[in-house]
Amino acid sequence: MQLRWPEAQTMLAKLFNEKEASPEDVDPSGKTWLEKLLQYPWKFGSKEAQFGLFKLLVESGAKLDTDMS
Repeated sequence: MQLRWPEAQTMLAKLFNEKEASPEDVDPSGKTWLEKLLQYPWKFGSKEAQFGLFKLLVESGAKLDTDMS
């Protein structure tokens, strides 16, 4: 089952608020949420979710400068 953006947004915000996940988390290759999100444009019709996720990450404290050095 695939979640729609409003439900996913609510769940992700809850994970951030409860410190179960962080907007500054990185994947095993060292890429941040923002780097993964902005790596490729999403399919037509998914722009609302992509921009919504970007907004949620920034509002939750994700850094726009992802240089971790």
